[in-house]
Amino acid sequence: MGFWVVTLLLLNVVALPQAARPSHYDYQPERRNYDSQWAFRSKEERQENYYKNPNAATIVRQSQFALEYRLGHKLQFLCVASGRPLPRITWLKDGLELMNHRNLVIHEWKLRAQKNKAKGDEASKNRLKSKLEIDPTTQGDQGIYTCVAENKYAVVEKRFKAEFLNI
Repeated sequence: MGFWVVTLLLLNVVALPQAARPSHYDYQPERRNYDSQWAFRSKEERQENYYKNPNAATIVRQSQFALEYRLGHKLQFLCVASGRPLPRITWLKDGLELMNHRNLVIHEWKLRAQKNKAKGDEASKNRLKSKLEIDPTTQGDQGIYTCVAENKYAVVEKRFKAEFLNI
């Protein structure tokens, strides 16, 4: 009996006319509808649920884009991300990941969830605050800094430019 079921399924897929399969649709069936007809969903329809997910990581607050600093003084960048599950924040300088060391410290705080007043009593998103501090600064600290927030639904980033003042 299994042989005949597989044979019939293959005949249904192969015999499906090309006109019934527009070019922008994927050809792998996802489910059968009640009339025993194959039901197709476009790739765009499937991606919409992923990319427009309300739980996706977003950066809700950040430092200003361009910062100027004096040599030997403190330089700070701020990044607050929200999402469910709680996003992970990573700091980059000129594309390379930063780690804590003698002159560079990364602080992180989990913030209390806030109710979304526009949506009433719905659960709010988790928020994570991260601050990058460089103290004392040197000429080598100028460059493009990036805050990357990610969870299982999205990866977002904000860039900051730091230049030292010639005084």
